[in-house]
Amino acid sequence: TQNEDGSIPVNEFLETNVKNIFAGGDIAQAPVYVSDNQKFTIGHYGLAHFHGKIAALNILNKKTPVKTVPYFWTMLFG
Repeated sequence: TQNEDGSIPVNEFLETNVKNIFAGGDIAQAPVYVSDNQKFTIGHYGLAHFHGKIAALNILNKKTPVKTVPYFWTMLFG
């Protein structure tokens, strides 16, 4: 199942509503730890890498919940 914006909702293990199918990165609407695990879709290179690691651990049956604290390095106006 996908959301209206095209993102795919996943649980705390990055698993979709289809057993053993995982999603991460820009397409995943995943829990964000610092927001009481509310689900958000965040397009960020570093977060996509982290999601990949967590998904891989769960694919290998090493149950690991995603606990993300997104950060961005941004410089505005010079």
